[in-house]
Amino acid sequence: MPAISETQIKWAYQNCIEHFGYRTKSGAITCLECSRKWMDSKAEKYCICPDCKTKLVIKDTLKKLFKDCQYFCIITTCNGFQILRYFYISYYAKSGKKANYFQKEVAQRWIAPNGRNEVIARLQPVLYHGENWSMSSNLEIRRKRV
Repeated sequence: MPAISETQIKWAYQNCIEHFGYRTKSGAITCLECSRKWMDSKAEKYCICPDCKTKLVIKDTLKKLFKDCQYFCIITTCNGFQILRYFYISYYAKSGKKANYFQKEVAQRWIAPNGRNEVIARLQPVLYHGENWSMSSNLEIRRKRV
C-alpha cells in the first residue's frame, strides 16, 4: 500500500477536526493552530485567523488546552480488490504553542470482487486516558468473530 499523501492528511485535519480560537474576557482571541493573538470585537461564533487563515470556532473560556481525535476512511483499489483504509488522527493544542497532530493507519478492509473480505488491523490500545495508537501493534490479519 502506498503511504497516505500530504494532501489527504491536510484534508483530514481541515475537515475532521474542529479548530478553536479561545477568547478571553478582554476580547482577545488566540488561534490554537498558529498561536496568533488579536482583538476582534465583531466575531461571535466563528472567525478566520489573520495569520494561518484557519476557520475557528470561538470558545469563551479560560481553558487553554484542547484535544480531539477522529477517524477517517480512504477508499482505494489494488489488484482487483477494493480497500477501505481507516486512519486515526488526533489534535492537541495549547495556548502559546502551535497545534500538534498525529495520524496513523489503524485498519484496512480488503474486499474481493466476489464479496469475500478480510480485515487487517492493529490491536486497539485500551488505556485509562483514552486511545493511544502511537503505542499500538502492527497491522495484522484479524480473526473473524462468529
